[in-house]
Amino acid sequence: MELGLFELLVVLILGILILGPEKLPEFAQTLGKYVREFNKLRQMLESEIKKEITSVEKPLKEITEAPKDKDKKAKVSRRRAVGLRKDVDEEIKGLAEDLGISTEGKTRKEIIAEIRAKVKGEEDDRGAK
Repeated sequence: MELGLFELLVVLILGILILGPEKLPEFAQTLGKYVREFNKLRQMLESEIKKEITSVEKPLKEITEAPKDKDKKAKVSRRRAVGLRKDVDEEIKGLAEDLGISTEGKTRKEIIAEIRAKVKGEEDDRGAK
């Protein structure tokens, strides 16, 4: 709230009428001292409030951003898993082809079952000899 020139003149005239010309300077000095003290206290209070807000905001930010980090890590893990699965599928197909098993149009489970059957059949043949 700012006082204009007219308001200051009205306050000054009222001060002279109420306090008298002798006590007005002393009153103005005391009032100035209290206003400065009030401003210091207000600044200290604002500073403390800002510190408290900052101390609450940091953990709150960590809490709100933690799920985002977990989502990112989960996406990376999923991508790695998909990549690993593709690598394993390629290895299985390569192994099947090495054993002379056709992989075209077959599911992963079907290919693995044929590989097992082929390996078991070879083991049985070795055991019979």
